[in-house]
Amino acid sequence: MDTVSLQHITLQSNQIHITRRSDFDEGRVAELLPLMREGEGTEFLLLPGQPKELRIIVSIVPGFMMATIAKEIDGHPVPMVTMGVAMDPCAGVIYWPYLFKGMRCAASPENPPVHPWMASYIEPHAVLDLHLLKWLGGYQQVVAWAYVEWLKRPR
Repeated sequence: MDTVSLQHITLQSNQIHITRRSDFDEGRVAELLPLMREGEGTEFLLLPGQPKELRIIVSIVPGFMMATIAKEIDGHPVPMVTMGVAMDPCAGVIYWPYLFKGMRCAASPENPPVHPWMASYIEPHAVLDLHLLKWLGGYQQVVAWAYVEWLKRPR
């Protein structure tokens, strides 16, 4: 059965809402598919169709994807949001704590949600650009749906 919705948890506030696949344009999701590669991401890549200062690094292991969206500032990628998507219950339990980075959050690293889920951690520098922060709220969901679509592709 196709995944039609994901729980989206914002770790700092433990706010949860449902993101639905039908809410996102096919083209926006498809343009991110080339960035989905199994293995650990080793470099920040340009986000297709977005301002050139925005970058993403993606790591994929069986059942789980983790990504960081960054903004280039003074020639260096500065993380704005880190996110994870769990499509497998075991992977969700294993990788949930990695999203916390030792930071204080309202969500608990000991209590992963029921899969499928996506969770995001808003990095400290994101609050310096409120326009970008608002945009990231929706765009990270596009990244999550690109991962879900990538999982469906034959390898």
